[in-house]
Amino acid sequence: MVKVMKKCLACVFAAVLSCSLFAGCADEGGETTVSFPQKTMSVERFTQHSLEAVTDENYDGDLIYSCSDESIATVSQDGLLTAVGVGSATVTVQAGNSSATMQLNVRANTEEPVLNTADEQLKIPVGQEFDLSPQVYYADEQVVAQYSFSSDSSAVTLSDGTLTGVSVGNATVTVKAEYAGITLSKDVGVEIVDGGYFFPESQSVTLYSSDIFGEGLPTSAEIGIFTNLSGNVVWHSADESVATVANGTITAKNAGKTTVTATLNDVTEEIAVEILKPSATITQSADTEQDAASVVIDLTAYQDYLPAASEEIAVSVSENAIGIRRVVNGWIILDPSRIPIGERTLTVETKDFIVYVPIVCASLIIDNVNEFMQIKTVYFKGGENGNAENDDPLRDGYFILNADLDFEGQTFGVDPRNVNSSIHSGGAEAPWRAQRGWYGVFDGRGHVISNIQAEKRGLFGNIEFNSVVKNVAFVNAKIHDGTDGNNGSNSGLVAEIVVGTVDNVLVAVESLPVGASLYGKAGICTTLYGKISNTVCIVLSGQNRTSDSSQPSVMVNEVAGNPIEVSAPRGNLVNSYGVSKGNLSAVNSVQYGVATVYQVVSSFADLNAAIDRDGFGEFWDFQENKISFGSYTVDESALLSSI
Repeated sequence: MVKVMKKCLACVFAAVLSCSLFAGCADEGGETTVSFPQKTMSVERFTQHSLEAVTDENYDGDLIYSCSDESIATVSQDGLLTAVGVGSATVTVQAGNSSATMQLNVRANTEEPVLNTADEQLKIPVGQEFDLSPQVYYADEQVVAQYSFSSDSSAVTLSDGTLTGVSVGNATVTVKAEYAGITLSKDVGVEIVDGGYFFPESQSVTLYSSDIFGEGLPTSAEIGIFTNLSGNVVWHSADESVATVANGTITAKNAGKTTVTATLNDVTEEIAVEILKPSATITQSADTEQDAASVVIDLTAYQDYLPAASEEIAVSVSENAIGIRRVVNGWIILDPSRIPIGERTLTVETKDFIVYVPIVCASLIIDNVNEFMQIKTVYFKGGENGNAENDDPLRDGYFILNADLDFEGQTFGVDPRNVNSSIHSGGAEAPWRAQRGWYGVFDGRGHVISNIQAEKRGLFGNIEFNSVVKNVAFVNAKIHDGTDGNNGSNSGLVAEIVVGTVDNVLVAVESLPVGASLYGKAGICTTLYGKISNTVCIVLSGQNRTSDSSQPSVMVNEVAGNPIEVSAPRGNLVNSYGVSKGNLSAVNSVQYGVATVYQVVSSFADLNAAIDRDGFGEFWDFQENKISFGSYTVDESALLSSI
């Protein structure tokens, strides 16, 4: 329950909405010029921005804004732009007889808008008012939205978000927000009471045992009581080691849960109280290998708060306790034997606070070519049907690349057809595949692998369900040419088939060999059942399509899916681009999969425009005529002229 009072929603965007820029004291129809400070604007979907058109200082008229495609963005007459959909449009501003335009690029959203209300369960007396105070947030920023309200009961009335109790009863009030082309909705349960009423403004309170990190966390709360009865309220805490209460003020003591009661004239109301420890999250991940002698966690930022004795610190991963070797000046040295392989979160807890530490426990941290080769010779296990362990997403390991590698023409490849197996990963039988692929994670961490030659089914063979290759560049690479008959399949450089994920990857090859059968080789993979995203494939020649059926394609030959088995994965190619001076296709076929935002462009300028719209991950640097990934840079002059 919440305080019953008329509330005022602060006009958070008053300053923004008043910023339609005009100045001076001339007549509205006078001669003027108008311009945007920038020629292009790149934003994320669901964000709002105040446009800043500039006019002559003697112009005193209105600025009229518009957008060429309102499915991409809308602009209010106050100049507030709301990004509605992904794509490109032209924004125009007009001042008198003059106008200016700006290119708008809207990339995909990383979060979803959220609708909040003052409370989702209310108890109010007859005749009282309550402002529902709806607010829409995107990425922790409040945005301007249009609200509507409805109720399923005559026990309440509604007027512009203000709820009034009319008669004793219950009601469900629905709050809707129209924002950026979508509708958000939330239900609020309301109980209307009459006669001798007595209840606190809240039936639950969450506080913190301290504000040790200075984040403004609440450590106490004042609870108001709503009553028309006379007398003094008696307060009591069931566990004063967790929280105390005096005259309606609850004060946190230690982490835990208790119940606070308020009693008047034999009527008792309960308030559930939870006290949490303040917490912090370290942003930099700690890396360790599976068989490392120890793990070192840097907590020097919290050194002043750490107890000196390791017995006073508890460390765990997934509720498994991790042994502490020692604590030295804010560095905690751990026994890693109970940390499972993969991306994990370590919890470091003392009596006063909790710190969450992201940690990667890798099978191998790779520093040279010989260690890279162990992915195939040591860790690739293959598989047998009917053994659930063979479908473990980390069966073949988790690998971190710790340096740029030059293979100097050496070959590498995991060949799943060496395994006697016939089951399709991802939960669907697939008679067209008689192999078991590679289950694992390979994180390149922005490093570059150069002069590597893929074996007959690509570097990773089949990247299986929930397996990942990410954050790496393969440059001056060579795809298998298929000269050894049936063993030279239609693979890509990265893999033959991708059922898992390829993300944030750059592939640069001189040319694409012709395949062994229908369709041909491809820069990334032949068949995609999983997801490829934020990926660029560059063919460094002016290669054209061949005249036979074994056509190569720049990125993927087929974006596929199983039309019969609904549980089978369906390919998704998104935010991925090819660069080719020839007339090669990005994709030869889309069969039951999804291919969104992919294309082949003939210049880096075109590529940069597309990427500016979509947004890419770290490690990339896109400039007008060149692309860099980590230490690798290629400029447009490196591409041969079109054939």
